[in-house]
Amino acid sequence: MFVHLPAVDSTNAEAKRRILRGEGAHADTILADEQTHGRGRRDHAWMSPLGNLYFSLIVVPRLPETAWARYSLLSAVILSRVLGSVVEPDRFKFKWPNDVLIDERKVSGLLIEAFHHERQPFLIIGVGVNILHHPLDSAFPATSLAACGVGDILPDRLLQRFMTEFDVLWQAFQVEGFAVFYRRIEKQLYGLGRRVCLALSEERHVEGLCRGMDEEGQLLLEDDNGVRRSYASGDVLAVRPRF
Repeated sequence: MFVHLPAVDSTNAEAKRRILRGEGAHADTILADEQTHGRGRRDHAWMSPLGNLYFSLIVVPRLPETAWARYSLLSAVILSRVLGSVVEPDRFKFKWPNDVLIDERKVSGLLIEAFHHERQPFLIIGVGVNILHHPLDSAFPATSLAACGVGDILPDRLLQRFMTEFDVLWQAFQVEGFAVFYRRIEKQLYGLGRRVCLALSEERHVEGLCRGMDEEGQLLLEDDNGVRRSYASGDVLAVRPRF
């Protein structure tokens, strides 16, 4: 099922409502021209004017719940491939766990929400891509495809490319497993080999040398004593030179 709405509070919220009404199934997609209450991670507001891409994809996970974070990385691989078709691939970085950067500025973000309905687990993958507009006062620097010199990109065409890649990579993910995908995205990891400041909550931050990701998709940081620790969640606030 494909639904195109002129406006909605949030495509993730609309996807959830449809699931609760018994109308949602695997690979159903909700596209909106604008959102009145778009959300990012930690309930941060997501700027949602006309001209950008906002959609949510419903998936039925096949992995156990403890491994659902891998779907965020799979989505990031798909999104990087899509955007890499319109901008030079070497300009891309993946900011763990769910943002895509161009020239170290955020151009796209993912928000994955999970819940059960009538004993069936669902994941809603919300995607936003700055095509024409981007915030000027965001905590992390942002950009848009237009600001990067890309013109004449329509939201629905970008979505079509995403779904084409999804159809291919979803099947490959089931056959090849997660290891192949995390190695692909790890090469583009923002902060790899540099000192990273990671926010675990509003009050608690940690720093360490970014050593990539483990096979679970968790971020690996090495402290000043050479001890490596893995983190399953958090927000990368900044990266610094190694020395």
